[in-house]
Amino acid sequence: MARGSPSSISRRTVLQTGTFAAIAAWSQSRIGGTLPARQVSDLGHMRATTAPLVAKTSDGLNLSVQTYGDVENDEILLIHGFGQSGLSWSKQTSSALTEHYRVVTFDLRGHGNSDKPDHAAAYASGEQWADDLHTVMEAAGLRRPTLVGWSLGGAIIGLYLAKYGRESTAGINLVDALTEKKIEGGVDVAVTPCR
Repeated sequence: MARGSPSSISRRTVLQTGTFAAIAAWSQSRIGGTLPARQVSDLGHMRATTAPLVAKTSDGLNLSVQTYGDVENDEILLIHGFGQSGLSWSKQTSSALTEHYRVVTFDLRGHGNSDKPDHAAAYASGEQWADDLHTVMEAAGLRRPTLVGWSLGGAIIGLYLAKYGRESTAGINLVDALTEKKIEGGVDVAVTPCR
């Protein structure tokens, strides 16, 4: 198998160097473009400069936001899952991805360095989760990002699209994401992952 073909790139390499960098390199080779001089597996050592921001939600919480890369580049907004933080995307934010894209991560309410209200009502509204994502996009000055949601992040993208539509996004990418939650009588009975 030729180096750079889909079956010669290991799962570990893809995860370690950033899914997007690997896909971009493979896509370039498939359409006749040239691969960058650096091999995909060598991209993990690079560090991006970050700019911390705080996004203030409509109910007064502070969400911790990090930005990487040039503000003039196309944008990717990475949304983590339950029990995680923006640090879940450290392989992507420390890769060459940030040389070609402006990458933004943030900590969801109740996660990481964001505020953690101790009352359940702060987490109950789907509309609030959608508003949080919208607030992060505004605070980071995103024009039209690609939204990438991992696990719970995929459900939040769905809530955002239901409220705000898709016009302010370039696209979505769901990474082992939750796409449907069924509730019967106030009890969660099923969560369907998107695979």
